[in-house]
Amino acid sequence: MKLLLNFIDNHYIGSERTELISLLDSFKLTSILDNVLSFHQNTLKVGTALSTDKVMPIATDYAQMALTAIKLKLSNEESSDKLIEVRKALIQLGLRLYVSFIRQFPDEMLEITSALKNSLPGICQSIGFDYGEINQHFNIEQLEVVIKQISGEAYADMRPISKRRSTRLEWRSEAQLDFLAHELKMKNWIKKKSEWISFLDAKRVPSIFHWNEKKKSELAYLLYALYTGGFIKPTGTKGYFAIAEVYARDYSGKKFAKRSLTKLSSKINTKMEEHIDLKKIVNDLIRHVKPK
Repeated sequence: MKLLLNFIDNHYIGSERTELISLLDSFKLTSILDNVLSFHQNTLKVGTALSTDKVMPIATDYAQMALTAIKLKLSNEESSDKLIEVRKALIQLGLRLYVSFIRQFPDEMLEITSALKNSLPGICQSIGFDYGEINQHFNIEQLEVVIKQISGEAYADMRPISKRRSTRLEWRSEAQLDFLAHELKMKNWIKKKSEWISFLDAKRVPSIFHWNEKKKSELAYLLYALYTGGFIKPTGTKGYFAIAEVYARDYSGKKFAKRSLTKLSSKINTKMEEHIDLKKIVNDLIRHVKPK
């Protein structure tokens, strides 16, 4: 009950809050919803550690069980204005929960929402919910627009490829880039040589590269050393860390947080005595790489 009350306190105000609690109590739904919120909270905690394909099947199964339990609670009630009211309230609660997932995982939720759009009508039919009523208050098409705006994809989709290619990092020596990619792969800092090469090679379309999340500080200092040493140059902007963050993913496919590489580089260069070993490894790595 505590989680539900906290959630309502955070999302509703005044008489709206007290009326909602009273309405849910009258249909004996509070314990079910408290369990849903408990699962939701745990999913947010582990969501950063697990990949989407592992988290979402669990979440989907639990959501279906929760909907079934709610359906059973409401099935014995006679049709009334109060029943219509509680169903609308439940849909609004679900929408607020879903938005909290979107804020936490905007990139993953775009794919999930697209899948939900295809599966929700069947789920509703299987447990006797009216999909039309749900979609009236939980409009998935509008959610997709919101997610694209949060993740930045709405703006990326509007840019032609040529424009996107003008904002990138470019390597100044293709042969030496292959050498560096080989060394990074040997150290297990990158997942694929081809991704790293495509990320920097001006003759190729820049692509996403997967970097070992345990070596994120090494990436920050490597980019700094490559830039200050004249190995790479940004085009379209001076923000070479920001460009890298557009294309970098950890091994699970998750994007790096905005400005995280900038902050790491600043930390390394302002507290040099704490990062002597890291800097030595990176500097040794690129010592044999010479720009044109």
